[in-house]
Amino acid sequence: MGSDFRDNDIYVMRADGTELRRVAGSPDNDMMPSWNAAGTELVYQSDRNGSSELFTVDLATGAESRTTFGATGGDQ
Repeated sequence: MGSDFRDNDIYVMRADGTELRRVAGSPDNDMMPSWNAAGTELVYQSDRNGSSELFTVDLATGAESRTTFGATGGDQ
């Protein structure tokens, strides 16, 4: 049984390990999350649209938005 490295999701939880929840997940890679300064959103990289793009998820509402458009870096 092998691992499928094409389906990475992003989870958050409380510092004590409780309340694990998925905040970003697609059939493709969601990776490299970073908190905003207020701690209310995560910015992360995803290749869900065929190229590496940045997305933001609001942790209170779960709303996701794409923040970059177009080919980036080595993914052109």
